[in-house]
Amino acid sequence: MKSYKNTDIIGTSHIAAQSIKEINDYFKKQKPKHVAVELDAGRLHGLMSKAKPSLSPSNILSLGLFGYFFMLIGHILQQKLGRLVGIEPGSDMLHAVRLAKENKLRVYLIDRDIAVTIRRLSKEFSFREKLRLIWDFLRAPFMRKEFGFETNKISLSKVPEKEIIKKILVYLKKRYPGIHKVLIEERNEVMAKRILFLINNFPEEKILVVVGAGHEEGLFDIISNTKRKL
Repeated sequence: MKSYKNTDIIGTSHIAAQSIKEINDYFKKQKPKHVAVELDAGRLHGLMSKAKPSLSPSNILSLGLFGYFFMLIGHILQQKLGRLVGIEPGSDMLHAVRLAKENKLRVYLIDRDIAVTIRRLSKEFSFREKLRLIWDFLRAPFMRKEFGFETNKISLSKVPEKEIIKKILVYLKKRYPGIHKVLIEERNEVMAKRILFLINNFPEEKILVVVGAGHEEGLFDIISNTKRKL
């Protein structure tokens, strides 16, 4: 967890039981007044209603060919990992939303619209990166030490250590700069602006921000650096 003044940022794993427990413990001890989550309206509705995302090929027109396949593969992968640990993907965010509602707190959706992100991904993902992705997919079973640590030793039920997350993000930025730019950098900028809005409007009230662990450090850096410049 990273803290800045009245705001605490909890980095979670979307399928880790540890994340749900951490959010639950935070509510009991800190009693936040405002809750912000890494969701947009569409994804929140999907989690609340348990509706499956539309995977119709007709979405190719609006999302782009690569964006559509990226969404499709991501959905299948998350569902598979979720079944392995017995937790629905997104349970961390949904738990934070439900606790906020139980305590009559307003929920702030700080992430960019998923459709915008996927369209941006289709545009920024270069041909070279696509070839790399295919190659990495083929050699995935033999990439245990690609990031400088044993990937098979990572527990799906826990949030990865911060050092491991940093190594993965460095690798992603170097090998897939387009993906890193769209999924990490651009979304961090969007979410940081919305978090700063909350900080400026509720300076005396505790704010909880729940985001994926890969965003925690980046958001904190943007927020703290921006506030110092003001």
